[in-house]
Amino acid sequence: MKKITIKDQNLYYKSIHTDYRVRGFEDIILSHLRVNIKVTKGEDFFIDIVDLYSQKSRKLFIGRVTKALDIEKEAVKKDLYQILDVIEKYQSEKNKPLKKEKVKISNKEKEAALKELRTPKLLTRILRDIENIGYVGEEKNKIIAYLVGISRKLDDPLSSIIISDSSAGKSALSEATEKLTPPEDIVYFSTITPKALYYMDKDYLKHKFIIIEEREGAIDSDYPIRILQSKKRLIHAMPVKDPNTNKTRTQTVEVEGPVSYLETTTKSHINYENSTRCFELYLDSSPGQTSRIHQVQKQLKTLDGLNLRGKQNGIIKKHHTMQRLLKPLRVVNPYSNYIDFPTSKLRTRRDHMRFLNLIEAVTFLHQYQRSLKKEGDIEYIESTLDDYKIAFNLYEDVLQNSLSNIKKPQRDLLDEIIKMADQNESLSFTRKDIRDFSGYPHHKVRDIIKDLEDMEYLLVDSGSKGKQYRYRLNTQSSREDDFLKNITKPEELVGFVTSTS
Repeated sequence: MKKITIKDQNLYYKSIHTDYRVRGFEDIILSHLRVNIKVTKGEDFFIDIVDLYSQKSRKLFIGRVTKALDIEKEAVKKDLYQILDVIEKYQSEKNKPLKKEKVKISNKEKEAALKELRTPKLLTRILRDIENIGYVGEEKNKIIAYLVGISRKLDDPLSSIIISDSSAGKSALSEATEKLTPPEDIVYFSTITPKALYYMDKDYLKHKFIIIEEREGAIDSDYPIRILQSKKRLIHAMPVKDPNTNKTRTQTVEVEGPVSYLETTTKSHINYENSTRCFELYLDSSPGQTSRIHQVQKQLKTLDGLNLRGKQNGIIKKHHTMQRLLKPLRVVNPYSNYIDFPTSKLRTRRDHMRFLNLIEAVTFLHQYQRSLKKEGDIEYIESTLDDYKIAFNLYEDVLQNSLSNIKKPQRDLLDEIIKMADQNESLSFTRKDIRDFSGYPHHKVRDIIKDLEDMEYLLVDSGSKGKQYRYRLNTQSSREDDFLKNITKPEELVGFVTSTS
């Protein structure tokens, strides 16, 4: 009597006169199914690797095993087909998408979350909660990161890159944002290979929040991530050998978005293609921010700190409920045609759209404070002037960092150098002078000085390889920072909003 069992990643098949043990069948790679098969007859056995999807491989295996154990070829052939059939059925059952169980929300949890979503000081409360779970300061960056997370529910989600020196808190901001997002909507990667995204289930990434802990772990996947951000889906064509005909054919794999996206990095130089798709969030490395972080660390060791830790789970759970209650509503911006935006740089074609999408995300977060409107079968909410003010105030620093030729780390050190030059009579200075005045570490001054020299904000006054360099400010250079004057100010929209409300 034939009997088949699967236990501990082994398949056991008992035929009339032979026993089979099969290993390595957990993962089928479309074009092949290489397994380890041990065939036992009495006290003798034969063991080998065979590709069950390859006619040639099966034929060779049958020839060797029948010769070694004196078994009829037709019997072994039928046994292999039986084993293959069982493995495919096993894989089919195993890979069936799990039914998503709807998260149960109690009436008490729902009431508390709705109360929070309806409070006029919603963003202030969100900032307070993020601080209470351990992340202090960085108010604008915290709100943008939160909006990036919730934007996963929109048709045009947001993306961001958190940029800072090592130990400045980029991982802490990422973790705080992740904690407040419902786990069923998070896709977290420490590292990701170039083709990994293509082999996910079709709907697995749809309206999810992808977090990459360190950019270095995903640098090889830049291209598919960018395509997913822009096109909102991935399509991958690959050659696959048909196990029945042994002919190669093209198979298309499709993975659907959209996704919101967040990654962290210590690199101040961001790939242009990435930076035009993401908000660049530079963290505060000042002594003042360090002092605030130290104070929080001390507080955590006090009795008040222990009590606060006990409340953190409640804060996190509340935000999970709040975000689950956000409905995928359409957002209409009634004054979008009245918004002016810089046009001097080609990349503003994307920056402008990201700004409009940021306004939409602000409105979406405040949906329980906006009237639900209907036009035909379309239900929607409208952005308000308050939404525009919030987005404008959040975006002004981001836009400055995005459009300026000189990025924030370079700009901050240049400001220190200008202060130093104003306080000293000497027109030239060394790297040591800069370190002593600014407090910046050697490696940071060394790297940024090179950038400022390349962009001609600093000129080499003297020095050569092996000798001390002296630098001076280029008084002819322009910072080119006056981009914000080209964006419509919130107060400039007041008349329009009043006349159309």
